[in-house]
Amino acid sequence: GDSGGPLFQLNHKNKYALVGIASAGNLRCHARVHKRQDATFVNVKNYLDWICNHTGVCPIQQKGSHRGDGNLYKALMSNGKTKSPIEAAD
Repeated sequence: GDSGGPLFQLNHKNKYALVGIASAGNLRCHARVHKRQDATFVNVKNYLDWICNHTGVCPIQQKGSHRGDGNLYKALMSNGKTKSPIEAAD
């Protein structure tokens, strides 16, 4: 199935941000748009600490922001190089 698949959203910088992980529902790519297709996604922002502790990919604060204010976080490797384009956004 599609469980574990990403849910992306364009952020204010016109870049895709990972905002959810597919959990349940009818997530087929060819599902009809006009027909109600329910799906459940996990909010990635709520699990940034867990992701950091278990993978070593940790969010850092953007300049002028503080954690929990709804601003973007970039997931970076401990060596400071970007591991992936994962960002959490409201």
